[in-house]
Amino acid sequence: MAELLEVEHILQHKSKHPENPAVGDLLVWHSFERSGEGQSHHLYGVANPEEAIKVINKLANEQVNDESIGWNALGLQVFEDGEWCEWYSDMGQDIDEYQEELEG
Repeated sequence: MAELLEVEHILQHKSKHPENPAVGDLLVWHSFERSGEGQSHHLYGVANPEEAIKVINKLANEQVNDESIGWNALGLQVFEDGEWCEWYSDMGQDIDEYQEELEG
């Protein structure tokens, strides 16, 4: 099992993409459904993929034992070519595969 990673700052989410992103900006996306409340979609700005992994792990760990969560999904987006798209490393790995490689 992966070691729990600490995120040193308080996570502040947004519900919409930034209005004027720069090429290369990164956002962790977090979608989930809580019983009786419907679906939620949150975005968290991050500086790099390593910080994204910490944020993703923190969010996942907070929800793993929460029985009110019906489902959740997390990932990393990058702004390029005028739109937000899923982030991939130079080796073609998504954020989950990238984390697995870092953990060896």
